[in-house]
Amino acid sequence: VRPYPISVEWPYPAAPRTEGEALRRSLGIAPDAHVSIGVARADYTNGLIERVAGIGALLEENPQLAGRYVHVQLASPTRTRIRRYQQLATDLEEAVERVNMRFGSASWTPILLQYRTFSAEDVRRHYAMANSALVTPLHDGMNLVAKEYAAACEDGDGVLVLSKFA
Repeated sequence: VRPYPISVEWPYPAAPRTEGEALRRSLGIAPDAHVSIGVARADYTNGLIERVAGIGALLEENPQLAGRYVHVQLASPTRTRIRRYQQLATDLEEAVERVNMRFGSASWTPILLQYRTFSAEDVRRHYAMANSALVTPLHDGMNLVAKEYAAACEDGDGVLVLSKFA
């Protein structure tokens, strides 16, 4: 038995805040909006459908967040030839659309779903844009996204929301 520590690169090569601000502008997110980020493979164990439902409940219970909160979900495709994962991708897109149609407006989209593969640099730019990160799997081992986001918050000004299963 040997230990093989797994963590994130240190010091973490965080993207500068200016890159996060530029990304925010390119996505059409208001400068004063609270942005939460989610980074996960599109896998049913990551609870992405449940996360979207939770954001819907948040907006239902807090109508004052309209236009002031945006969740950006990076979902990387995985196992795309398996029917269950194909259905998950469809279900996720539909769940996001339902929340956006119910709560959004012409000038505000509550959930921005980006379903594609992301480079490490892309993910770091998204972390630089975010005020908080949601890591809410239904079942998970060690989650590197939580560590990456914490390491990316060089100024110590970020909030990490963890599921008890992370």
